[in-house]
Amino acid sequence: MRALDPAFSNHIDSGSTTLATCWRLTRQDGMVLGFTDHDVSLRFDETDFVPAHGFDGSETTAKLGPQVDTADVVGILHADAITEDDILLGRYDGASVETFRVNWRDPEMRDLVSRTTIGEITREDGRFRAELRSAQQALNVPQGRLYQSLCDATLGDARCGVDLTNPAFHGEASVAGIRDRLLDPAAPPLAAGQVVLFRLNGLTFPKHCAIMVSPTRFIHAQEQLGVVEANLTDGWRRRLAGAFAFPEADPRR
Repeated sequence: MRALDPAFSNHIDSGSTTLATCWRLTRQDGMVLGFTDHDVSLRFDETDFVPAHGFDGSETTAKLGPQVDTADVVGILHADAITEDDILLGRYDGASVETFRVNWRDPEMRDLVSRTTIGEITREDGRFRAELRSAQQALNVPQGRLYQSLCDATLGDARCGVDLTNPAFHGEASVAGIRDRLLDPAAPPLAAGQVVLFRLNGLTFPKHCAIMVSPTRFIHAQEQLGVVEANLTDGWRRRLAGAFAFPEADPRR
């Protein structure tokens, strides 16, 4: 059984408690954010914990054996510190979260309840739900290479060993013609009807497409939400990989 600080334990045993929950979130880039369900800011360990009305922690189920303990934190995307663009760009993936129970009259009287990491993040009606995973999650992460029937290396990289500059593996040719159903690269500015490609999750190649409905809005398919119309925010613009237009129709057809 975990032993509590005597002063904090006495406060709980008093029967008249002044407790609040605080979350300290540390991103992998070193940025630290603090939130609390109390109605005024609290400060300890050189971290300010600001009121986050709408933050709500679910029950955490402790499990025996190697199963991963999980909990959820739900919050409203209203704080400048947490933006939907940052979530989409993966800046909170793998962030560590420390959960404290604190005597808000004396924040030095507190207990560290858990240390977890952020797993899957989903968005629902302007809110985000972050899954908090216990340290046991690290035991489920593959370490090293996977040996399988297909090669897991990328063609031409250091592990692959194939030198793509070798003349046996590359060549040059001239394009003799282009099928009229191919999309043409579109010059800026963006316009309605163009197809745009985005890079997601830090990838160097685009894997997400959308159709512009105006110079500042587009339609795309989004996980958990289906096909939606969205604003072309700065976050989306930074991930823009290219824009393409449909070719002019051949009047002879």
